[in-house]
Amino acid sequence: MQDVTDAARASTGVAMRWSMQQVRRAVLVFVAAVAVLGQLLAPQASAIAPQQSIMMPAYSYPMQGGNNQYWNDMANVSSKMPFAVVNPSSGPGTAVSSDYVKALARLDSLGVKYIGYVKHGRQTRNIAEVAAEIDRWYALYPNVKGIFFDEADNHSSGQKTCYLANLYNYVKVKHPGSIVIHNAGTRFLGESVMPYGDVFLNAETSAARYLSDSYYDLNHPTATNFEKNPANAYKMWHVIHSVGSNEQQAQVVAKARERNAGWVYTTSDRGPTTPAEEADPNINPYNDSSTLLGGLAGLGSIQRGNVPVGAATPLTADCADTFGLKVTAQPAPAPAPASKPAPKPEEKKKDDKDKKKDEKKDKKKPQPSKKRQQPTVRKQEESPNWTVIILIAGAVLAAAGSGGTWWWFVGRKRRQAKNRSRYDNTMI
Repeated sequence: MQDVTDAARASTGVAMRWSMQQVRRAVLVFVAAVAVLGQLLAPQASAIAPQQSIMMPAYSYPMQGGNNQYWNDMANVSSKMPFAVVNPSSGPGTAVSSDYVKALARLDSLGVKYIGYVKHGRQTRNIAEVAAEIDRWYALYPNVKGIFFDEADNHSSGQKTCYLANLYNYVKVKHPGSIVIHNAGTRFLGESVMPYGDVFLNAETSAARYLSDSYYDLNHPTATNFEKNPANAYKMWHVIHSVGSNEQQAQVVAKARERNAGWVYTTSDRGPTTPAEEADPNINPYNDSSTLLGGLAGLGSIQRGNVPVGAATPLTADCADTFGLKVTAQPAPAPAPASKPAPKPEEKKKDDKDKKKDEKKDKKKPQPSKKRQQPTVRKQEESPNWTVIILIAGAVLAAAGSGGTWWWFVGRKRRQAKNRSRYDNTMI
């Protein structure tokens, strides 16, 4: 009898050990299923900028009467390059250049708008001198469509931002419809300057560094919400030099799209790659024609874009209005409706008679039902709850891969009752 009891207990223990193994196996299958499905359903890294366009820093003098490959190449990609920044003499110079007049007229005829170069030394140059140089651009080259401010401090805040804000409003008020670009060459830290610019050049480096350095990624701690917003793609411009091949160029442009840059320019021209080279004024990556420019224009993501041109913006309370422009946020008042002349007495009597006749006719007409119509409510399409789907799928896979574990849970009570009955019969 004791042997039978021990055998029954041993049998029960073996069954329980076997069942616990199956439970562990089921848990492992469930966890694996959740991991796999989660990986499949998780959002993958994808392009943010809806499309891109070429904006070129054209820092090469337009030679006349010879083979000017640089400006010819610009003309050849004009359908994908609506804007170019030009720089006759670290600015407009003091007198108009006939060579530039001819070259810019050619670009203008091809639909390429040019923007004038002005530098301010990280917001340290006398702002009145900068304003005078802005006006000189429009005086010497009347078709200029905006100003490119070079050497912006990417730590712009406080008075640094105030400096850029005053320049932005100066261009907008004195030369309406103009574009304003700020070039820091790297990411602006903070968003205080964003209301005071149409485009921000926030990445200027070599192809090797651009592809390898995660600093420019949108998940970097310094990335701003402004920079991450796909609606602001055409406010971001990335300029990459020292590109070695068409394949590397395609990688750079794809990476720029992931980083929400709607404006791009890549060049095979070699630029500075060390701090010492960056301090060398003779190293200019934008004065020789890029052998890859045609390949850049031929990429599928490159289309003809446009700059969202903003208006003058009120200054913050702690920013002095340097130029006395008094920009306010109040919208222009709507024009008053034109007043109608008073009707003559004879016309007024006639109008009153016609009005009474119309009222009698309206009374005879059947009145429409006053039953209030219920507004039509369109149900929003609900997105599937992926968490629930993953859990259900995991449970199904766990049950299928457990080798009977599910049925062990269901029949546990029955097996216990059966073993107890067998034990009782043995005792008798």
